[in-house]
Amino acid sequence: MCGAVLIAPDLALTAAHCTTKYSLNQYDFVLSSGKHELFKNEISQQDRHAEKVYTHPHYFTSSDSELNDISLLKFQPFELDPSTQPIQLPGVDFKIDMSINPKGIITGWGCTYEGCNGAVSPFLQEVHVPILENSDCKKAYPSIRDSMICAAEAEGGKDSCQGDSGGPMVLEEDSQKTLIGLVSWGIGCACKGYPGVYTRVTSYLKWIQDGIDNKIEPDTTQPPPGENTPDHNEREENNSNIFQPDVWATAEAYLVICILAMLF
Repeated sequence: MCGAVLIAPDLALTAAHCTTKYSLNQYDFVLSSGKHELFKNEISQQDRHAEKVYTHPHYFTSSDSELNDISLLKFQPFELDPSTQPIQLPGVDFKIDMSINPKGIITGWGCTYEGCNGAVSPFLQEVHVPILENSDCKKAYPSIRDSMICAAEAEGGKDSCQGDSGGPMVLEEDSQKTLIGLVSWGIGCACKGYPGVYTRVTSYLKWIQDGIDNKIEPDTTQPPPGENTPDHNEREENNSNIFQPDVWATAEAYLVICILAMLF
């Protein structure tokens, strides 16, 4: 299971490692919106199958990083209502004001503790985590790039975790919420000295727009370059058995991507 975030009625962003780790056709990616309780069919819930998947062409996974960890999904439009709304993308000149000690808002159904062995949260969780300067993050991760955001409490204890991958990091300023990151990777979960790492959305605005305008080609079945067994944790849970059979009768055949838009 992975997270994703709605940016238009028919478009969502998620992590590239969510769309490349499995040998699935694009139609096997199921997106669910309007959910709060994971294992329950809710009145507000809407489901769609992805019709096109665009993984960043320079996505690369290695033993110490996830580079260009972003994918765009296209599908039949969701009906917009109070529980299903797209999030605002940042503008090309958007910058995080680090002087105000900003906190990123992260949401997901992922593990609430490290080593949960697939026991993801049944309810949507939200956490506010301080955003770090990349120069500080390099102390833990020398491979950090400008296209990444790091976030952590100084003493640990708050973080995204496995099952949250691809979900949003949002910044709220003057009551306006803006998508700034996607859950990507980290060492452990909420460990002191090891921040969570997020794909910086502003680094990919042109690529996202090219996908919207059909100027890039959707995925083939070829895997991305790089190593298949990184030492860091991709924050996605590779365990389809967490789904209750009365809710997801064919869950083992799909990668379910839950759209995290209802709070925004």
